[in-house]
Amino acid sequence: MCVRKIATIFLFITIAAGCASKKNSNKQSHHASKDAIVEFATIHGIRLNKQSNKELYALVADWYGVPHKDNGCEKTGTDCSCFVQMVYAKIYQINIGRSSSDMYKNTKRIDKHLLQEGDLVFFTTKGASVSHVGVYLNNDKFVHVSSSKGVAINGLNEAYYIKTFKGCGKRP
Repeated sequence: MCVRKIATIFLFITIAAGCASKKNSNKQSHHASKDAIVEFATIHGIRLNKQSNKELYALVADWYGVPHKDNGCEKTGTDCSCFVQMVYAKIYQINIGRSSSDMYKNTKRIDKHLLQEGDLVFFTTKGASVSHVGVYLNNDKFVHVSSSKGVAINGLNEAYYIKTFKGCGKRP
């Protein structure tokens, strides 16, 4: 576990340094090397293929570990819905709304076994209504903002997420 964490931190620093060393155009982009993105994905149990959105994985690697902050919307701290809103704006050029409950209302329900990269996964972590959202990656993995770990990648088959799972939404 310690080796995995060190490898993730090293990879994050490598990707961040690569992003910082490139000039950005008007449209912000993430310039992590293809090998660094593949390594980051592999460390987290994600299988990339030719159709995988490398920009999505570069953005996830760039934000990985950013701490949780209620109502936060910056790299110094963010909440789950702001993170997802930012991912959708930067990667898909879609305004998906700000709250997890609005995102739930504004997406088409799909079965869990039909999830595709970029779809949304919703959870009820507080009460009966949707209170948490993440972006599905693949291989039952999703990226979200954990209150304890910040921007993190977890598995839909982990006990906590099985217990709190509410549903899936197809991106608009």
